[in-house]
Amino acid sequence: MRNSNIIKFHFKEKSNGLPILSKKEIDAYAEALVSDFKPELLKQPSSIPIDEFIELYLNLSIDYKNLSTDGNTLGMIAFNDGYVEVYDDLNNKELIEVDAGTIFIDNSLLSDEKQQGRCRFTFAHEPGHWIFHRHMYTINKNQMSLFNMDHGAQKVCHKCLKKHVGNMGKIDYFSTDEDWQEWQADYFASAILMPKKTFHMAVENYMKKVHLKPKNLKEDALDNLYMPVRRLFGLVAQTFDVSRHAAAMRMYKLGYISYDLMKLHDV
Repeated sequence: MRNSNIIKFHFKEKSNGLPILSKKEIDAYAEALVSDFKPELLKQPSSIPIDEFIELYLNLSIDYKNLSTDGNTLGMIAFNDGYVEVYDDLNNKELIEVDAGTIFIDNSLLSDEKQQGRCRFTFAHEPGHWIFHRHMYTINKNQMSLFNMDHGAQKVCHKCLKKHVGNMGKIDYFSTDEDWQEWQADYFASAILMPKKTFHMAVENYMKKVHLKPKNLKEDALDNLYMPVRRLFGLVAQTFDVSRHAAAMRMYKLGYISYDLMKLHDV
């Protein structure tokens, strides 16, 4: 049974139902959800138990499958009851029955400890689609018999590719509705995993620890900042249990660092 008591968020929509959301609105809503889930998470920088947030607070389900033959699909969420395509270990296609509100995570994210940050980000990305976009996909169950099985499978779920998870924050304007949906889910994931309030606390504390000041980040040569900025990314990433990439992107989006400094996470 879905949690009907979570904080409601009313947002403007385009004529096709696509939400019109700013970063400020998503940050505020994410903080409200985190506060309602576990208020202590907004008192001190720490890692949110994202699986508990999904299963115990949102009352969504989590499952693990091979979502593609090439590992390019990281996550998937079922907006409706029906059937979705997955693959067995020999890459044979399987059609399985699913319930609305089921989040699927690709098995590849579980097989490598180095993927933990990306796995958690995918966990947080999928609920963003459920919260903001499910009304665009909902099917009248009384009409399901009108769909053939393949068409129904396409309507039941939404897949998220590698390019959609953790990478949509580099720009703020997109030409397609799909890109806007992915940006909204991606920014929501950042805001849930690294709430703005405690993220500010962590960054400001760690900047002192690595002897960085906002003025340095704007005036010092890039070479002089390499080691302290890399260390800063590591400390922030460890605190929130995210990847360096996610920590660096969040710092960039909140105005702490330039785009050039943000790219140091993968140097």
